[in-house]
Formats: sequence, C-alpha cells, structure tokens
Amino acid sequence: MSSTNPNDTDFSQVFETTTTRLGKLILFATLEPPALLSNLFLVYHLVADRALRRALHNHVVLVLLIASLLTNAVEVPRVLAFLYQGIVLPATVINCLIWQWCDFSLCSLNNMLIWWMSVERYLLVFHSHIFNTSKYRWLLHYLPLIALVIYIAGFYGIVIFLYPCEPQPNYLEVLCGVPCYTLEAAISTFDLIAHNLAPLIFNIFLNIATIFRVLYMKKFQTHQRIHWKKYRKMILQLLILSFLHLVTGAPYALIPFVGLFAGLPTVSLYIQTVYFYYLFWLSMLLSPLVCIVSINEVKVKITKPFARLIGRDNTVAPLTMTLIRNQALQVARTVYHPK
Repeated sequence: MSSTNPNDTDFSQVFETTTTRLGKLILFATLEPPALLSNLFLVYHLVADRALRRALHNHVVLVLLIASLLTNAVEVPRVLAFLYQGIVLPATVINCLIWQWCDFSLCSLNNMLIWWMSVERYLLVFHSHIFNTSKYRWLLHYLPLIALVIYIAGFYGIVIFLYPCEPQPNYLEVLCGVPCYTLEAAISTFDLIAHNLAPLIFNIFLNIATIFRVLYMKKFQTHQRIHWKKYRKMILQLLILSFLHLVTGAPYALIPFVGLFAGLPTVSLYIQTVYFYYLFWLSMLLSPLVCIVSINEVKVKITKPFARLIGRDNTVAPLTMTLIRNQALQVARTVYHPK
C-alpha cells in the first residue's frame, strides 16, 4: 500500500463518520471468520496433499494464500480494533512502524505475486517444456518467488525502519497514517509505479495476451497438442484472481497516480480515504473464498462430506416413511379387527 501524499489519510479525520466506520467494521467482521477458516484449510491441503504440493502452478497460489493468511490473522484484527476504538493502540512509534511494514509489504507482495502468476501461467500453458529440467524449474519458478518475497520485505524494511526521516505517527488514523519516506517524492513515486501500477498494467496485458493466444491456437493451430482441459482450470483461476486484484487494486493506485499530474477534487479524496484505502484488506478477505471455488481438488474435499450426508438423508427418508406407513397400517388393523 503506497501513497504519494503523506497527508492523504489526514482527510479521513474530516470525512470519516461513525456510520462509515461502523459499516466497514460490520463488513470486515462478517468476512473475517470464513476467510480465516478458508485460509487455514487451503494452506493445509496445498501443503499436506502430495499431488497438490508437487504441482508447479499451485506454488504461487500457496504463497498468495500465506500472504492472505498473515493479512487476515494479523492485519485485519488490527483494522477491526481501530474501526471499533477509533485509535491505534498501543500508541507507540515502534508499533506503528511494524504495522506499516507488515501492511505495505503484504500489499505489494500480493501485487507482485498476481503479476508473476500471470507470467508463469503463460509459460506453463504455451512453453511447458522449459520446466522439464530442474535447472529451469529453479531459474524460472522457485528463484523468482523467493526473490520477490526477499525484495519486497527488504525494500520496505529499509524505507520504513532505516530511511533517515522522522516518523510522524497519527494514532487517530488507520496504519498511523503513512510512513515518513512518503515525504520523499522520488521514493514514493517509485513505490507507487513499481509495486502498484506496473504489476497491475502488466497483469492486464498478460491476461489479454493469454486469452487471445488460446483462442487463436484453438481455431488455427488444431494440430498442436496442448491439453486444453488441463490448462483451462489454471487460466480460469488466473482470470478470477486477476479480476479481484483489478477491482480492488486499480482504484487505490490510480487516484494517487492522477494526483501526480493534476489536482484532485474533494470527492475523490473522500472516496480514496474512506473506502479505497480499505480495498486491500477486503481483497485479502475475499481471495481465500475465491481460491476455494477455483481449486477443484480442494472444493471436492469440502463438498464430499455434504454429498454423503445428503445421500444418507435420501436413503433414510424413504425408509422412515415406510416404517411410519407400516405402523399406521398395523394400528388400523388393531382398531378395525380387534382380537
């Protein structure tokens, strides 16, 4: 989560009302339990199930789900506490710095992982042979994931904890406002473009390129052997997660970008500080629910017990009706034909 204006969140003290805070509190509190349960369920099965764990396309999803789990387990409860109390507690500088580091790191990591998932899915669908050797699996699969995590955590660790500026926490703002490095226009602009806008734009183009190439190959290159049924689920999952990322990430990133070149009207500042600022946490609450629907192997594990229960009920119900009917006939014989 980045900002090119360190005073952006100051507007929330003017625009935020009891009603808007209560609405967000109810929404987040409602989504938090199912999101956490879904997170834990998905992470467990993607790690414990050997087939799911070995599938390359599940690895980036697993990292995304771990980031989502950390956000929902650490970040969202703090947001809920702030929305309920109206103040950041404990009101200390180190608490604010740690919260800002966690939030900015997880938000940007999510952006970069969605972008990398688009790149990797494109390679897996159209150039899957390059992953046949361990050398290229490490170079094009494992190392990029490791590098992204280290880079994002290190970048925000440096600019939040080590950058030579004086922290100015506002305990009446969510996240205590924004880190002091946002006072430096060059770093803040780089953060906005490199970790928010660029992944978003590249992700859109890669998804469009993937769709067009799939349609082209299915129509004009029918001789080329590509297992479309196998890759259809991967592409569908990518499109669903990318759409969620686009809907929740684009509004927050575009308004500060426009603000670099032109003044922003008051209404845009109101929407940005009161609503768009919370879209990242909303997307992290929704992403595990979306993943459960898009991973068929996990979805079967959830629906199977219910299917068995429904089947058992369908078996028991006719038997129960038969027993009741037989008892009724027996009573009728006793009444009309007494011994």
